[in-house]
Amino acid sequence: MHVGAILLSTRNSDTRSITRTVRIDEDVQDAIEHLAEQQNLSVNALVNKALRKFAFWDAALEKFEAIATPSQLLVKMMDYLSDQNAKELARSAGTNIAKELMQFMFKQVNLDSVLRHFELQGVHHVSIHFDHANEGDAHTIVMRHTMGPKWSIFYEELIRSLFSELGIMIELERLDNQVTGRFRTTRSVHETTPRAPMSIARAII
Repeated sequence: MHVGAILLSTRNSDTRSITRTVRIDEDVQDAIEHLAEQQNLSVNALVNKALRKFAFWDAALEKFEAIATPSQLLVKMMDYLSDQNAKELARSAGTNIAKELMQFMFKQVNLDSVLRHFELQGVHHVSIHFDHANEGDAHTIVMRHTMGPKWSIFYEELIRSLFSELGIMIELERLDNQVTGRFRTTRSVHETTPRAPMSIARAII
């Protein structure tokens, strides 16, 4: 098998640029070039996007033996649960798996790590988009997805569970494919942990 080389250079507003030459198999290079053309991206941008996902998301999930599952199957599986079962599953995920993952990735569980966890999901899952905006101590978070009302029940309860663990009151509004949360917090609570560079929670495009 032929081996090619690819020159990588990363730069965004949060990180300095590093140039590195990586040797890759020729068929991998051909596939990357084809995908980059399909997505209207440069090869450099596509490779950085893939590496960022691996470094800041997939590598951590591997420690928890996570598996990739088509969203259609997840929707079908959730449809077999009652609303109450979906809520119980979300509470279990919030008090166990999600907390353990955040502890592993961010070394502690607080408001910043919860928001960063959802930001990463929004970056790396095509079926989820997460927004967070604030004006002073008034915050709004929006979890949009394409997986139907039962998953909205799950996400609503997951968010409620995590914020309850933090001792933060949050008002939640649920739609078929969206959950919106509004909460207030003090400066000291929000700055418990220094904010990591936003490059962790944003794909390069």
